[in-house]
Amino acid sequence: MGNKSKNTLGEEKIRFLQLGSDYCPRKLYSSDPQIRKAEFKRYYYDKKMAEIVEREVLNKGKKALWYSGLHHAFTKYRQPKAFFVRRTGERRRGGNYLYDQYPDRVYLIVLHMPFLHRWGMLGEVFPSLRKYFWKFYYPFGGVIDKVYDANPKPFAFDAHDSPFGELKDNYSYYSLDYIGGIKLKDFCDGYIVVCSFDEAEPVNPIKQWVTTDAEMEEIKERMTPEEADKIKDIAGFLHELESDIPETVRSIHNVDKRGFN
Repeated sequence: MGNKSKNTLGEEKIRFLQLGSDYCPRKLYSSDPQIRKAEFKRYYYDKKMAEIVEREVLNKGKKALWYSGLHHAFTKYRQPKAFFVRRTGERRRGGNYLYDQYPDRVYLIVLHMPFLHRWGMLGEVFPSLRKYFWKFYYPFGGVIDKVYDANPKPFAFDAHDSPFGELKDNYSYYSLDYIGGIKLKDFCDGYIVVCSFDEAEPVNPIKQWVTTDAEMEEIKERMTPEEADKIKDIAGFLHELESDIPETVRSIHNVDKRGFN
């Protein structure tokens, strides 16, 4: 994200703020509970993100574009956990923190994306269940995709002042714990469609971003011992990363048309 400030010539320039947090997986899964607890504070950094934006932007009367994963950016919408328990208090997402204090100054704009199965997160917790729950749906009944198919050009809309706002999602993870589904206007404030899912292309890692044994050892020192032991050499490590991409892409592009007709 960034905001504009004056340079020495009095001209506007863009300022970038780093919101991410650096954590070590080896410490996060350490056998020592104190080490795990300390590292978890670095891993779960939503509050830290919000505090940076508040300090550097909102408190100074400035504006900024926060660009992050959707879950970090949730504002009025509360991410479900399970069984009608939602993320509140210290479990709130970064956007939630800011929205609770600045409801008239914080807005969420979502980029068009497939929605994960209602119980899809179980595939993250229990990998053996992924084949059952790692499925994706057209968001909000596929209506948005039908509009794009009828006139395949990028478009965007206000989720409050357009008919799209009344669309409901009843099948995805985001409707979990919301009786009767979730309306688009209660999910976000704006929506952008760049292209269809068939046209979308994945972001690939930079090839050969690890080039020396020293770099490889530095990476292994941060991984859990079990994962580090699987790595034999740089070529094998890079191949493993590449092999993960097709499965993910196939899953996202194999979108279920439930509710599409």
